[in-house]
Amino acid sequence: MTGQLISHYRILEKLGEGAMGAVYKAEDTKLHRTVALKFLLKQEPELRERFLREAQAAAALHHPNICTLFEIDEEHGFLAMEFVEGPTLKEKIAERPLKLEEALDLAIQIAQGLDAAHGKRIVHRDIKPGNILLTLQGQVKITDFGLAALADKTRLTKGGESVGTPAYMSPEQVQSEEVDKRADLWSLGVVLYERLSGRLPFGGDTDPAVAYAIVHTQPEPLTALRSGLPLTIDRLLVKALAKDSGERYQNAADLLVDLRAIKPGAPAPAPRRRWPALAAIAAGTAAIAAVAWMAAIRNPNPVDSQTRKFELTLGANVSYPAISPDGTKVAYVSERQLWVRELSQLQPRALRDTNGAHRPFWSPDSEWIGYAIGRSLWKTPVRGGSGVLIGRFGGDFFGATWNAEGSIVLGIYQLGLFEVSAAGGEPKVFLKPDSRLGEFDFHDPHWLPDGKTLLCATHDRETTGYRLIAVRGETRAVISKSADERLTVPVYAPSGHVLFSFDRNRMGVWAVAFDMVNLRILGNQFQVAADGSTVSMASDGTLAYWSGVNPPAHLSVVDRAGQIIQRTRMAYRELSEPSVSAKGKRVAAKSREDGNWDIWEYDLAQNTRKRLTFAASVEAQPSWSPDGKRLVLRSSGRLAVISSEESKVLEVINADGSPSNPHWGVSNVVVYARRAPDNSSYDIWHLKPGESPPAPFVLGPADELSPVLSPDGKYVAYTSNESRRTEVYVKLYPSGEGRWIISANGGGIPRWSPSGDELFFIESNVLMSVKIDTKEGFRSSPPEKLFDGASQMFRLNDGYDVLPGGKSFVVVQDTAKATSSVVVVQNWLAEFKK
Repeated sequence: MTGQLISHYRILEKLGEGAMGAVYKAEDTKLHRTVALKFLLKQEPELRERFLREAQAAAALHHPNICTLFEIDEEHGFLAMEFVEGPTLKEKIAERPLKLEEALDLAIQIAQGLDAAHGKRIVHRDIKPGNILLTLQGQVKITDFGLAALADKTRLTKGGESVGTPAYMSPEQVQSEEVDKRADLWSLGVVLYERLSGRLPFGGDTDPAVAYAIVHTQPEPLTALRSGLPLTIDRLLVKALAKDSGERYQNAADLLVDLRAIKPGAPAPAPRRRWPALAAIAAGTAAIAAVAWMAAIRNPNPVDSQTRKFELTLGANVSYPAISPDGTKVAYVSERQLWVRELSQLQPRALRDTNGAHRPFWSPDSEWIGYAIGRSLWKTPVRGGSGVLIGRFGGDFFGATWNAEGSIVLGIYQLGLFEVSAAGGEPKVFLKPDSRLGEFDFHDPHWLPDGKTLLCATHDRETTGYRLIAVRGETRAVISKSADERLTVPVYAPSGHVLFSFDRNRMGVWAVAFDMVNLRILGNQFQVAADGSTVSMASDGTLAYWSGVNPPAHLSVVDRAGQIIQRTRMAYRELSEPSVSAKGKRVAAKSREDGNWDIWEYDLAQNTRKRLTFAASVEAQPSWSPDGKRLVLRSSGRLAVISSEESKVLEVINADGSPSNPHWGVSNVVVYARRAPDNSSYDIWHLKPGESPPAPFVLGPADELSPVLSPDGKYVAYTSNESRRTEVYVKLYPSGEGRWIISANGGGIPRWSPSGDELFFIESNVLMSVKIDTKEGFRSSPPEKLFDGASQMFRLNDGYDVLPGGKSFVVVQDTAKATSSVVVVQNWLAEFKK
């Protein structure tokens, strides 16, 4: 066509060709300007309708960041558009990842163009680097509205097929659901991620694999892939790439605000302090009590000095509740999700994107909640919004505290206390355990009001007891210690007391008067509540603590529908981690009797049990040998092999890195998890007791845990939090080749069927099943639900195992429904003054 004159346009050269048409550079002989002509290649009615729709859509748009449409020529079948002398964004990305300021500037321009299009009720539906043109001056021009539709239209193709480019499509597009302007904002988020990292957030070798990743997986945070980026970029992308469009940016204008705020040199937004309004509730006695309670608790000078108590019933499986500094809210974790309960409201609300959160803690202004997910520290706004990554740390999280200067101090198992800015960064050493003082580790740090002194608990290496200490600079002051009990969660009360709880023989909440200036205790401890633990304190002195009852538990045998086949005769304290012997007649499990964690053996046929371990240390995570005569388990930071017949230790395995989750498979192979040498993550290792030393199997930056060897010894199933959410994966053994994802919505505690043709795992408290076919490579079916543990009070998250035949399971079953609540107390000291 080069040189031809079509209408009043002279064709100069061909620029490109796509699915719908070909684009040529041409000269407008009337207006003497260079234009781009887009010709429709095929004349099918549907394509012609879409071609005309593009013209109608583009003709309504006049914006500096949108390619201008000049005219449509139906006779010759082309559109005449603005010609842009410059590369596409796709060509520019191919050169290199962009600098932050450059990438944000382009994203802002794209968002401005989308904002204009959305204002005309036009959705582009195919935002990708190839459809973003760049002038030689760096100005963005969005082109190719060939997939655009008026916002009140729902489908562009027959049969409900999705349209768009797979890697940039939103979850609703790949699932052929209705889309709106939020799909364009998702695609812009993908483009921004790719521009800054040099790779797509959702990858795959095939279009179905990409689609699966878009719907089910989370991308790696940008700050983990490229140094020097602000943590706010992770927060923006988490919101832009939210799977649920309702949790995404709702319009381009809101996205523009956040893009401009991140851009280097942008003025910081002024801090806002929001005081929650107390809603009047008139729905029953509990609601009236809540209003009365709030009226009392917000009165800074109560007319009397009586203790006031208010109990919040939160259901089962609640951990680490914490009252906000302003005394109006309680944060807690339930079923591995972070929740907030306003004291003035009857219903709690879940905070999104907090799957796997634990040990929440508050910002001083009560506007943010900090928490850990795996080995990363996060914060999320209480009023709604996406979580923000603060930093990553190299060990197990042992609590954190946040002061008014924006300093967060966190405890990391065996490594000490570390400090990090709430704005983000790498945690720096704050205090190392001193072995000369018998210190093993620190946990549950708590800033005192001066912002310079910390309370924390330290584990005594020699006595296995705990001490409460106050730390100010180089000064350490012992507040309380116990040779045989665990003291936890110390907090300071404005009344001049330190409150804490025990977690072994002596339960309850305790207090002791404390001289904050001289860092010393005054007088004796006294009990504040007999049934409480996990203390927290508001800045006005309002006390909150966890109160609950964990009933004894049975071991029960259930079928694939969750129906009980057999229940052991007796119930025991805090039963967990059952492991079934090869013949299925015996079960080893962890139980805490007489205040110590030990391994017990349960005979299902005789309905009897016997104790297998007798050490003072914590024994956990038993796994039977294939011959049923021995078990491997975790014992005080090591692996140990014990005899089930003689109830004695046969071997202590030299496995460094605080090994855990051992599983004894065929051919005498034990797979287990252990810390990396730099404490940055957990890796998977393997060994043969008495035959071969430990060797690595899976190494990586994420936490790989809970490995289990398949019955034929050819595969290992394990969990990894590489996508921020813990999922189940499978690799070939022993090569470590291949990598297949098994779970789709979070998963843990994988277990193989005895035949190896099925893999089970736990999603929340639900037992899931996946069919496995290894005849030609490795294939797995989509996960299917077997039963929900809540229906029969099964505690599946505390462990389960598969009986021979794969038709039944051993689970832990509570004898009664577990209950828990948070008790909030105002003027708690009043009843003790006498």
